[in-house]
Amino acid sequence: MSLGRECREIQTEIVLHIERLGDRRFQSSGWIRNPDQKLRIEAFSIRPLEILTARDIEFKAVGPNGRETPWFTEAELCGTRGRSLPLTGFAVRLAPRVSDEFEVVYRGAFFESDIVGPKRNGEICIPPIHDDPLKAIEVHLARRAR
Repeated sequence: MSLGRECREIQTEIVLHIERLGDRRFQSSGWIRNPDQKLRIEAFSIRPLEILTARDIEFKAVGPNGRETPWFTEAELCGTRGRSLPLTGFAVRLAPRVSDEFEVVYRGAFFESDIVGPKRNGEICIPPIHDDPLKAIEVHLARRAR
């Protein structure tokens, strides 16, 4: 997945709450969690490590039966812990104050539906199979080419 040659990617830290493993912290580059391993993602957060602040990126989760969370920011964990509720979709966007200068592109890997996306700038990433659990995400944040 590419943002284009002219874009400079911004490093991010992604925290996933993974079934049976708990919270795991990753610096993004490529897939977060092995897409071939079937462990459900139950919550996540995203924090830029450079240029942007944690309040510049917003994200939401979709759970069983299409239940959507509100938009989260400030690198808060979005989803659940200890309730065995998988995420079945997600979305990421930038705050309006930075959305003209930066963009976000993302994909999700699901148990049965495989890879969905790329999605951009707040589009909901959900699988075609109802309530198919999310097992991996890929998020790219970059400055737009001028």
